[in-house]
Amino acid sequence: MSDFIAGPITDPLTQRLTPASTTLVDDATINLNASVADVFVVTIGGNRTLAAPTEPKGGQLLTIAVKQGGGGAFSLVFDSVYKGTEGIVLASPAGAVTVLQFLCQPTSTGFEYLLVSCSTSAGGFKKVGPVTIASGTSSISTAVGAAFNGKPVFVSFASSVGAIHGAKPVVFKGEVTGGNCVVTLIDSTAGTAIAAASNVTLNVLIDAR
Repeated sequence: MSDFIAGPITDPLTQRLTPASTTLVDDATINLNASVADVFVVTIGGNRTLAAPTEPKGGQLLTIAVKQGGGGAFSLVFDSVYKGTEGIVLASPAGAVTVLQFLCQPTSTGFEYLLVSCSTSAGGFKKVGPVTIASGTSSISTAVGAAFNGKPVFVSFASSVGAIHGAKPVVFKGEVTGGNCVVTLIDSTAGTAIAAASNVTLNVLIDAR
């Protein structure tokens, strides 16, 4: 006769595929314990700082969903252990959600957290600007963070403009590289950058999906 243990059966595979989640306390400095969960949710009611996680595990993937509280347009400053967060701007207005994922990596002095993705609830697009290519220059660069490197960029006029460059046909090239969104005025005939004849103000969207 074989022995058996009565009670519920826990599937370890299901456990691993369904990470635990928890709600963080909103405070001037937001703290999280990585041993409690892999997914963290917080609604911020002001400008905040995200502290370094406690009790992490090497290789752990942390997902942090930050929702704008009433008033919106609040900012989040990251502890220096978070890498690749330069230029990150949270989605706004109130109710907008920014989802960040970090990979925990051991170092000689502890742990660091590499940003591997960043997306927003606003249709998966990050708004940049409006930005202005100044008269006599050919491009404008805006810091957005390394998580957006290689993402598609869409450019449109923010308002009506005068002559951009005489009678030459021009197009705008947008790309994200090195954590910067760069929009360049291109002579569409020659295929080279060309200086603007007057200030050109543009709307820029990055497809963060």
